[in-house]
Amino acid sequence: MTALHGLTVDHLRIHTADAEKAALRMRDGYGMDTLAESVQNGTERSTMVGAGGIRMVFTQALTGDHPVADYVRAHGDGVADIALTAGDARAAHDLAVSRGAESVAAPTERDGVVTATVGGFGDVTHTFVERAPGTDVRRLPGLSPVAGGGAADLGLLTVDHLAVCLAPGGLDPTVEYYRTVLGFELIFEERVVVGSQAMVSRIVRSAGGDVTLTLIEPDQDLDPGHIDDFVRDHGGPGVQHIALSTADAVSTVGALRRRGVAFLSTPGAYYRLLA
Repeated sequence: MTALHGLTVDHLRIHTADAEKAALRMRDGYGMDTLAESVQNGTERSTMVGAGGIRMVFTQALTGDHPVADYVRAHGDGVADIALTAGDARAAHDLAVSRGAESVAAPTERDGVVTATVGGFGDVTHTFVERAPGTDVRRLPGLSPVAGGGAADLGLLTVDHLAVCLAPGGLDPTVEYYRTVLGFELIFEERVVVGSQAMVSRIVRSAGGDVTLTLIEPDQDLDPGHIDDFVRDHGGPGVQHIALSTADAVSTVGALRRRGVAFLSTPGAYYRLLA
């Protein structure tokens, strides 16, 4: 086993123009609780919310020349960092860099938490997080745990997977990067045709862990579709959606709808073709 074995999703850091508004949406709509708030600083503001094993950190720039502001100008609100819990963050960072990863932030330790960041795809990074035994999972550099009001139990459990849209020609090198540099395993692949459009997807998962990425690129032999639209509107590759696991999908969806969360309709063909 290597230092990259057994990686799990620690948290998702989402860069946004308004951290409090984004966090409020998750509290009101998804029943999440406020878990931590940023230590006072004049350059950025962050709020962590979560439910079950799901933790999301919304970060807002307070100055126009901040990297978060640059991200939002380029992409709009979006997942900027998929943070990974590692048994040894320093070793995971160094091994990934030795295999070709870009080092974005060298290993540092603060308040019993070691973090180190490497590049992922597009402008999305991966921060390795290592906590000393007994350290609160809500604690991160710059964030202090708070006593929230209690999450509503809507059955949400974990981050199941993240769907990543890539530009044409980006699928093969991205899959290769996750396999050879970060030690992920290719677990599934398919080509989906819908009318005059098609897309190719491959799913990679951290070896011995639970980090699952569905990597998707459009099929250029057919008409442009929603993958092309996302890459264009997002300004490059990025996370198109976050999938959350639940103990009971029907109950969870009903509860979320009652809280005002809108859902896409399901095509009738889905049910006709289930058999």
